[in-house]
Amino acid sequence: AVEKINLSTSKVLTDFGMSPPALLIEEEATNSKWLLQTSDEGEILPWLKSMEQSGVQCLEPQEKICDQAECASNIYDFEVGDIDGSNVKLDKYKGYVTLVVNVASE
Repeated sequence: AVEKINLSTSKVLTDFGMSPPALLIEEEATNSKWLLQTSDEGEILPWLKSMEQSGVQCLEPQEKICDQAECASNIYDFEVGDIDGSNVKLDKYKGYVTLVVNVASE
């Protein structure tokens, strides 16, 4: 059976954190939900852009932002752990060319 979605009364939530990435479509009138998922992230973006251009309300997931990131005005306001586990303020590197690399395993 083919189901129709009324996109004018729907919200689209993007989630690129999922593997594979997905769009969750919630139709408010019927309280129905659909998950649009593909193995190719490149396919999600055109779908999302097309929906946005059609006036569909597209939202991003609300992630908890750490207190430090929420009030930081630039990269030098952050304090991070170095390779030895010690905290280092990034303002120590002000005036230097700096490359920040996330090496977390998860």
